[in-house]
Amino acid sequence: MATRLAGALFGPPSPVRFRVEVCPQRYLLAMPLSDIVLAVLAVLTNAGETMVTTGDTTDGEVIIRFLPDQAILEIHDAGAGFSPEALGHACDPLFSTKGPDALGLGLTVAEQILGSSGGGLTLGQSPKGGARVGLGLGSIRLG
Repeated sequence: MATRLAGALFGPPSPVRFRVEVCPQRYLLAMPLSDIVLAVLAVLTNAGETMVTTGDTTDGEVIIRFLPDQAILEIHDAGAGFSPEALGHACDPLFSTKGPDALGLGLTVAEQILGSSGGGLTLGQSPKGGARVGLGLGSIRLG
């Protein structure tokens, strides 16, 4: 499934590998699944485009991980990561580090979608050196 998603986002053959790690906990999601899908696609597209733009596709990997203590879906990429300026402005409308053809709306859209349902977006550096984007799903842990 992840390979099909990568191919749909970036064209076959996809230069980006996907890995999904799911925790055993269950959550009651406080937002519609369609909103989650839209936010995830916005962030995944941003991550993949960044890796392709920086030319770092030989070790490109997007990791989708649910954390055991809270329903945050984390997406890690193998791109250049966030500069201090980008970290402060990444969710601003029309801000982009990917050149003049980029719209600069991916993280903005994801943040607005998640925020409208009690979730949120957190940004940081991935331990692998790329970017880390956490999508808070506004959920309640069930077990």
